[in-house]
Amino acid sequence: MQAFAPWRRYTKLLGLLFLLCLACLSSAAKADDEKLPKGTVLFERLEDGQFIINTQVNGQGPFRFMIDTGASRTSIFEKTRDQLGLVNSGLAERSISGMISTELRPVIRVESLSFANVEFQDHDIIILEDWPKVDTPGQLIDGILGMDTLDNLILSVTHKNGHLRIRKNGKVSKRSLRRWAKFSFEHNPYPGKDYGLMFTNTKVGDLYIPTMFDTGSGFTALSWNIVEESKLGKEKRRLKEEWVVQGAIGEFKPKLRIVLDKFIVDGQVFRRQTLLVMDFDKLPINGYGKYPMVIVGVDVLGNYDFVLDLKEWDLYLDAPLRTEGKRGGMRARSKIDAMTVVVP
Repeated sequence: MQAFAPWRRYTKLLGLLFLLCLACLSSAAKADDEKLPKGTVLFERLEDGQFIINTQVNGQGPFRFMIDTGASRTSIFEKTRDQLGLVNSGLAERSISGMISTELRPVIRVESLSFANVEFQDHDIIILEDWPKVDTPGQLIDGILGMDTLDNLILSVTHKNGHLRIRKNGKVSKRSLRRWAKFSFEHNPYPGKDYGLMFTNTKVGDLYIPTMFDTGSGFTALSWNIVEESKLGKEKRRLKEEWVVQGAIGEFKPKLRIVLDKFIVDGQVFRRQTLLVMDFDKLPINGYGKYPMVIVGVDVLGNYDFVLDLKEWDLYLDAPLRTEGKRGGMRARSKIDAMTVVVP
């Protein structure tokens, strides 16, 4: 029996080598599976639904950036600036408006900013204060991709494989998307400066209200001056004292929300849509709350696939929505009848 002992050791060794080879082949196959087509990246979603992709800054990274059509400018946080070893470039500070405040923030010029097959060189970005610490690692982000880098791109999201395809060239095949719900956008309809953000209109009660499409927002909201004559108008003072708002600057933690039986965005009907009611008096876009406004967030996208054409400013959503007539214009107030007040 002892004469055969070495062969047993060799057999075990050969078996181990065989398993290692299988592991290597498996890893190689997995790596091949993870190879993505040109211009395609994997995306993640935050707890509130915002889309996150990997981004390189000055050849370093990857950093986790949020896709934000509600932001005029691309930005990073102080912690990201520290990781990159960047110092103030001496450029003038710029005014940044969030849900609850407007601040002057420093500007940094980076040598390169790239994601998917898109690259920007010598690009100015905003430095934001760090958001409050989040315990869940998957909720941490390093920066925000604004419309200065997103405009003129075509973004196609497929949830099945977690792919986000980003194209600089070409056109959307409208024929292949003819059964998808379509939303068309325009530039700022309010008097004053154009911030390069995307607007459509929403029918609330009997009104058509200018509506900003904001993928950086996890919620859909409307302004108080839309519902002044509804039963919610009486709740404004009490609710405002309870709210804490979350946005690029500050936090938003609603204590009460409403559900509309029918919510119509650019003629597409959403059923039982949850909305927040709030003031937009810190935003310069609508005259610091002077004009009625709706913000449509990523909650309306749900888990549907979509194509966001930022060349033509159209959104195609693979959702079974019913179409209702489109109109334009707005008035000062609205009566909302089919409404449910929800208390968490």
